[in-house]
Amino acid sequence: MKVDVKTKDLLIRNLKEWFATLCCEINLCIEEIEKAETVEEVMYYKKKLLLDYLCVTPLSSTTCYFCIYEENFCEGCLYARYHKPCGETGSDYYEIKKALRRLINLIDEKYYSGEKYEE
Repeated sequence: MKVDVKTKDLLIRNLKEWFATLCCEINLCIEEIEKAETVEEVMYYKKKLLLDYLCVTPLSSTTCYFCIYEENFCEGCLYARYHKPCGETGSDYYEIKKALRRLINLIDEKYYSGEKYEE
């Protein structure tokens, strides 16, 4: 299948917007880490950085070539032929999003939960 130039250009524009937003969020966290005076502050902002990064992973219709190409019309979607429609339980996309949610929840619960690191 030859790439549709309009679709590709829109995808690239959307990915650049995503990247700019991500960079802004990461920079804000890094700035807070630079100002941190305690390990707890470092850990808090590092956790925030991890969660921000994962929560904006480009897995949406605005960053999917096929969603843009098909204008969010899943029936007949070429990706869905091989991976099942994204919203369908058990589809590859659904499984990826489910694993990502598990990772986000795991980091949120386990990475840092407000403990004090006293010597």
